[in-house]
Amino acid sequence: MTGGWKSVFAFAAVTAMSVPVAHAQGGVRFLIGGGSTIALGNFGDGFTNGPHGVAGLSFVPSGFPIGIRIDGMYHRVSADDAVFPGVDVDAQIINGSVNGVFSFASAPETKVRPYLIGGVGLYNQKFVGDDVGVGLDNSETDFGINGGAGFDFGLSDNLGIFLEGRFHMIFSSGEKTNMLPISLGARIGT
Repeated sequence: MTGGWKSVFAFAAVTAMSVPVAHAQGGVRFLIGGGSTIALGNFGDGFTNGPHGVAGLSFVPSGFPIGIRIDGMYHRVSADDAVFPGVDVDAQIINGSVNGVFSFASAPETKVRPYLIGGVGLYNQKFVGDDVGVGLDNSETDFGINGGAGFDFGLSDNLGIFLEGRFHMIFSSGEKTNMLPISLGARIGT
């Protein structure tokens, strides 16, 4: 298991243990999921789509449409064989972000709730694989923004699933890195 995945799982475990305590204060949700990251623009010209994982905490004040979500994501996309034949290089991106979440008003009995999400974060980009130069320090951490939309499907008062897509723009040195992760996951909390 790579160090990035260990960090995501450790964060998820610690957060999951704190959910019952935090839930007593109201409006706290723990989210965990994953999906596909679509590489876009110049980044997409050299890399294919790949998997990602996401874990986060959100707080929504009772009766207020805007909440805060803090989350982390791990993405890994491979070099496109059509562009780089026979090259074993993956782009690994680990990010943490702080986001505002706007939930659209709906009736209390409604099980499907749409929302908008957007925020800022830090993104660490690194190339990994057999064909990455030995001793090459290719790790770079940059500022980025994200924005998108999603749906929360309530299964019960404290359990649901979510589906969301968020466009991420990373302000890398040289040019921007753009990607669109589409996530499916579970949430615990109200």
